[in-house]
Amino acid sequence: MKRLVTAILISIACTANLGAVYYEDGGDYTSEPIYAEGVLVVKFAPSVQTSDLKVQAGNISTGMFDVDNIFVRYGINKMDKLFPGSTRPGKNQNKVDLTRFYRIEFPAKADLAAIKETLENTPGIEKVEKVGIHQIAVSPNDNLYGNQWHHFDPQDNDIDSPEAWEVESGDSAVIIAIVDTGVLWDHPDLGGSAPYTEGNIWVNWDEINGTDGFDDDGNGYIDDYRGWDWVSVTGVWSGEDGSNPDNDPSDFNGHGTHCAGISAGMTNNGIGIAGVAGGFYPSQRGAKIMALRAGWSAAHPQYGYETGYVRMDFCAQAFYYAVDNGADVISCSWGSSNSGGIGAALDYAVQNGVIICKAAGNSNDSYADFLCSQPEVISVASTTSSDIKSSFSSYGTWVDISAPGSSIYSTYSNHGSPTYASLSGTSMATPMVAGVCALIKSRNTGLTKVEIEGILFNTADDIDPLNPSYAGLLGEGRINANGAVTQLLFSTLSASPRMGEPPLSVDFEGYSPFDVISWKYYFGDGDSSDLQNPSHTYTEPGAYTVTQEISTANGDASNTADSFIFVLADTLGGFDFEGEITTTEIMVPFRLRNIAPIDEMILPISYNGPLDLVFDSFSVAETRTEYFENTQIVALNLSQKVIVFRLRANSGGGAPPLSAGEGDILRLYFQVGTATPDTTVLDTLTFNNYMLDFSTFIGDYIPRYSAPEISLSSGIRGDANGDQVLNVSDAVHIINFIFLNGAPPVTQCGGDANNDAQINVSDAVFIINYIFISGSAPDPCS
Repeated sequence: MKRLVTAILISIACTANLGAVYYEDGGDYTSEPIYAEGVLVVKFAPSVQTSDLKVQAGNISTGMFDVDNIFVRYGINKMDKLFPGSTRPGKNQNKVDLTRFYRIEFPAKADLAAIKETLENTPGIEKVEKVGIHQIAVSPNDNLYGNQWHHFDPQDNDIDSPEAWEVESGDSAVIIAIVDTGVLWDHPDLGGSAPYTEGNIWVNWDEINGTDGFDDDGNGYIDDYRGWDWVSVTGVWSGEDGSNPDNDPSDFNGHGTHCAGISAGMTNNGIGIAGVAGGFYPSQRGAKIMALRAGWSAAHPQYGYETGYVRMDFCAQAFYYAVDNGADVISCSWGSSNSGGIGAALDYAVQNGVIICKAAGNSNDSYADFLCSQPEVISVASTTSSDIKSSFSSYGTWVDISAPGSSIYSTYSNHGSPTYASLSGTSMATPMVAGVCALIKSRNTGLTKVEIEGILFNTADDIDPLNPSYAGLLGEGRINANGAVTQLLFSTLSASPRMGEPPLSVDFEGYSPFDVISWKYYFGDGDSSDLQNPSHTYTEPGAYTVTQEISTANGDASNTADSFIFVLADTLGGFDFEGEITTTEIMVPFRLRNIAPIDEMILPISYNGPLDLVFDSFSVAETRTEYFENTQIVALNLSQKVIVFRLRANSGGGAPPLSAGEGDILRLYFQVGTATPDTTVLDTLTFNNYMLDFSTFIGDYIPRYSAPEISLSSGIRGDANGDQVLNVSDAVHIINFIFLNGAPPVTQCGGDANNDAQINVSDAVFIINYIFISGSAPDPCS
């Protein structure tokens, strides 16, 4: 038996504790969904040429007389593609055709049921769906890790995360789509520090590196830098965003941010909480969180407190976006109904091998909503720290798996402000399952949806003996992350050295606890090896990704290490400065070309030389290091003319390392005292135990250093205008000075071309003779 249900309510009553806010979810499912007024989803028949449809607001037309008359009769004034960018599958492919789904809108006061019935009985229309609105179902060094019992429970009723992290902590190539009230993507425990591209939030680099206002990747969404926001509703909670869809999927309600942190909050980053597949910073980035906003905050219709809602058409669009933009797992912590195109979107996701994790619900009954009733969806029940069913959790033979969902501590958005909170619900259990799926995928990227689900189910801990009243109704058991990743066929990859200048000879070592029939390495430069422990020499600079593959009697496995070997040709140097002895101020920019990501640079600079240089100041403004948290002088000796700089990316605020690239990193400013023509070299040295040294997550190294030179000369004799070139304009400059009260020559030497200690017309004649009549060359300036 099936019925439509809605998901958990979230109460906004709260108390503060240690800077975080704690919430308890409350409320039950209702037996009937709410349907959006003024909107329906229409599926046109296969015979309809959807390319002929006119969808401009106020001028919509299908070309079908009966349908267009209905549109006019009921005031249907807007029609748009539900899945923009979708393409019609080929014949005999047995795939869902999303191009035939359109959303129509009309005045809210119109009779929804009458319009639906009329359209359903009209030729050219295959199906009409209402749009359901459902309420949302709600040992690293991270300083709030102790609040997360689901990672480490004294009675071992947790998911064995720390043990799993010894084997796999998550990979940035794996993407978890959080379809919810949005995600606070600039939360420091999710996106890291500004510009929020080095944390665990998925980033669409084609758009970030593309042209503003243009759909650079052709996915139907303009400037979708970090996902998308489909919400366009009225009656939202004060301060909430209910306006038109846009490219900011940020979270006001907090529910989506909480789910995101559970699945893949940044782990071992020194702050906050640890996600299941959050990586292990700084060396290992975690699974990416794709922020997809399909929900919003509004007042509860009966009690008036703030709660969250999702709409099925928005969720359907989010499913389609997630699939087409590379998501491996979709996490759904809300109620559902077969409305708004969600069924077609589910079919599309399943056909493309995407895992769907869905909250079972919080009504403490055995009824499944639409998505939970589908065999392709992982339905998730909730357990407590005692491994018993949470009091609120739904249950039934349709439940696939259980996970901790009571009093789960995670990231939170308090109306747009980043914080942390404790919530309870199958909403919390669901992203935990999504996180374990991401761990499995990270461990072996070649696994299919069915294979990952099989590993998840087969490694769950049996909790039926602890729940005799619910035996067989809580799925395969409570998830076990460690069991899931250690059951996998896997191999480990190590190498030494991992960084150095070419030619770089690297020794690789492979290990697997399984009986391996064959090994294969791909070194990232086009070469490969069939040995278990090969050696390889890299001859060209670059960051190389290495892939290791094994074959066993039980199957194959692969292990890919992104940017694993760094072959350096990193260079540091300044631009030479050439000027005249009249120069009083000098700026020398230092430029770096690096391949490895740099955490810290120590730069000792000596400016000791024959020129009378006085150090004035330094700056990193408008350079590659201007975002660094610590840029300071750590040693200074003005008499010996030595300065030691420390440039450190992260001093506790979470700033990312300096990525590979080329450009200025530092600018030095000098004053020039009394000067005679000469040259000073800005060299590097060892001073007070400081030496030139760059630090990376692999180790330290010294870049190739090219010392800049500061050269001052008296100038070119006869260069009256000081442009460093002797030509006819210098003769004109002298004539203007003598006869027309023009500007004097820039130096005495510049005006005295014939070196007779006077500046007069003979100097102009001397220059003309030298240029045009092969006269004598000017003497050097002394």
